[in-house]
Amino acid sequence: MATIQIHVERLRTMMKERGWTERELAQAMDISIPYLNRLLNGQRGLGAHALAGLRLAGIAWDAVVEIVPSTAGDDATE
Repeated sequence: MATIQIHVERLRTMMKERGWTERELAQAMDISIPYLNRLLNGQRGLGAHALAGLRLAGIAWDAVVEIVPSTAGDDATE
């Protein structure tokens, strides 16, 4: 099964370009600051709420999200 990953450095670059703090991005995404912090530190995967939040914040998914296909030996069904 493919996984959805966030490009943390791309998101941090966008934050810097927009002059946003983590607090401001969390507010724009309608997520909690701890949730955003876990996303940015790789401790949390992207869920539907975070994906929707990117849209709310005006961030294009394809700018910061990557779909990584499964590799041989993963639990993918054939």
